[in-house]
Amino acid sequence: QIYKSSGAIDNKKVACRWDLSDGEGITVYVDTLLGESWMAAVKKGLEAWNPAFEKAGLKNVIKVLPYPSGDKSFRVDNPLVNLVSYAGGMGLGLSADLITDYTTGEIMSMRILVPGDFVTGVRRASIYDISDVDPRYQEYFLCDEAICEVLTAKVMSVFGRCLGLEKNLAGSAAFSPAELSDPAFTQANGITGSITDDVLFNTFAKPGDKERGLVTIVDRVGPYDEFAIEWLYGHEGSPESLKALVESRKGDPRYFYAPNVKGRVSDPRLAKEALGNDPFANYEASLSHLKFVAANASKWLQSDDIPQLYKDLFIDWLWLGMNTAAFRLSPYIGG
Repeated sequence: QIYKSSGAIDNKKVACRWDLSDGEGITVYVDTLLGESWMAAVKKGLEAWNPAFEKAGLKNVIKVLPYPSGDKSFRVDNPLVNLVSYAGGMGLGLSADLITDYTTGEIMSMRILVPGDFVTGVRRASIYDISDVDPRYQEYFLCDEAICEVLTAKVMSVFGRCLGLEKNLAGSAAFSPAELSDPAFTQANGITGSITDDVLFNTFAKPGDKERGLVTIVDRVGPYDEFAIEWLYGHEGSPESLKALVESRKGDPRYFYAPNVKGRVSDPRLAKEALGNDPFANYEASLSHLKFVAANASKWLQSDDIPQLYKDLFIDWLWLGMNTAAFRLSPYIGG
C-alpha cells in the first residue's frame, strides 16, 4: 500500500527480485569462521542456482567469495553487503534476512545465518530418516562429508527465498513413489519439484538403493524453481506475456504451487514435510526407517563418549518421529 499526502491509498502488486540490469550479478561473501569444508558446501549451495539463471538467459549471476582478508573497507555490519555468516544457536534451520524496497520489489541485500551447532540438527534429522540407507548417518560423531551434503541442501533451499521465491509446499508432491524409487529417474530429475519445500532426504530410498544410484538427498534446483527464476528474471514483458508463460505450464504437477499454511488448518492435497504424491505410501516408508532405528539403536549408543542426555532422549525422538508421520495423514482422515 502506498500512502499519499492527500490521504488516498494506492495498492500496487510487486514481485520481489534483484535488479540485474547492470550485469554485475549478486556477490555473496562467506564467513571464513565456517572453515574450508563448510565454506565449500555453502558455495556449492549458492552456485547451484546459476544453471537456473542460465536457462533464463543470464550467465554467472551468483558469485561467491570468502570474507576479504586485510580489506579495511569490508564491514560485516554494512547492511548492503550480502553475507553467509557463522552464528550462534543450534538446529537444522538456516535463517535468512532480506532488505527489500517494497515500493519497487527490488531486493537490496541478503544475509544467511548458519547455526554454530548445525551438526546437532543434522544428527537428529538424518538418523531417523535415512540411516538404514546411508550408514554414515548412524554414527553420533558424523563425518564432515555427510554434514556438508546436508549443509549444501539447506543453503540451496534458503537461498531461493533470498532470490525472491516463496516457500512452495507443492514441490515435494511433484513425483510419485515409483519415480522416487527409480535411480534413473532421480538422477535425471532429483527428488522434488522445488527445493524451497521442507523435504531433505528421499523417504522412499531403501537399503542398497544408494549403491544402485538412487538420489537420496535434495541435490539440485527443481523444475518449479527454474520456472520461477525465468518468470522473475528472464522476461521483461507485459502482464499478458507473463500470464501466458504461466499458462504454458498449466496442468504439469512439477510446476504446481501451494503457499506455506500457517496455523492448524491443513491443505488436504499436501502432507507437510512429506515426500511424494501419495501420503499413505510416505507414511509407510517413514515408518520403515523408524523401525530400523528402533531395532539397531542400542548398538549405536554403546560408546561412553556419547552424551547421556542424547541416549536418554533417543527413544523420545523416535516416538515423536512416529507421531509426526501419523499426524501428516490427519487432513485426509478429517476431524
